[in-house]
Amino acid sequence: MDSFGQDLLVSAERWRQSIIDNIPNILVALVVLIVALMLDDRAQRAVERIVGMRNGQRELARLLGRMARYAVLILALLYILSIFKLNTLVTSFVASLGIAGLVIAFALQDITKNFAAGVLLLILRPFRLDDTIKVKEFEGRVMDISLRATTLRTADGEEVLVPNADVYTNSIVNLSRYERRRHHVPLTIPNSLPTEPVRQRLEAALREIQGLEPDPAPQVVVTALSADSVTLDAQYWLLSQSPDAARLRTTVIECMQRLIEALKQRAAEQPEQQRA
Repeated sequence: MDSFGQDLLVSAERWRQSIIDNIPNILVALVVLIVALMLDDRAQRAVERIVGMRNGQRELARLLGRMARYAVLILALLYILSIFKLNTLVTSFVASLGIAGLVIAFALQDITKNFAAGVLLLILRPFRLDDTIKVKEFEGRVMDISLRATTLRTADGEEVLVPNADVYTNSIVNLSRYERRRHHVPLTIPNSLPTEPVRQRLEAALREIQGLEPDPAPQVVVTALSADSVTLDAQYWLLSQSPDAARLRTTVIECMQRLIEALKQRAAEQPEQQRA
């Protein structure tokens, strides 16, 4: 047998002996790993439950819960390395965290930007879970605020993941922060109709529609004038979380349109009656 074969046999024997000698450490490492995998999820839920006991802290509870989960896994990894007496590797790992952090920050700027924005959103809380918000062209209910993206559920039942950096750096319209929201329905009437009497008739009819908030009272206001028409705005208030907003808007449009058509028809019949 040549020298290469002998060296290979010696190396294999050393590896076999090393594995046999480290069987107790391997078993302990497996136990630690299993325990860590069992505890990480429980630690996250425990932290979320404790922090979430205060009203309005669900977002912060999720952040701290995820951090607790990662902390359990990292501690388990460090302990497993120490079991195999890799203290030098552990020390180097801890010492390199700062340098690695700088390298990762430069190499993964978009990811770190979203991470930092996610932390700020969870701490500053410009909106909460279940709020309905509008960011850029996206509008929907906030389902989750992770460290990378904010998850919205749109009115069409679609899921939209908006990067946290876009959410943080753009204007956020919170559509459910206050109890009531004002809705608008634009109306147009011809100049041939008397503006103020028609406005009063429309406003009276608007206030009779069931389901609209009585306070503030619905109103119809003039918003624009032209050579041929007058533009009105039917304004009414609904609860921010009202499930009937779309139905009530349809009701308002139909009611206003029917009344305008009736007034136009009556105005058209009056000259005929005068000529008769």
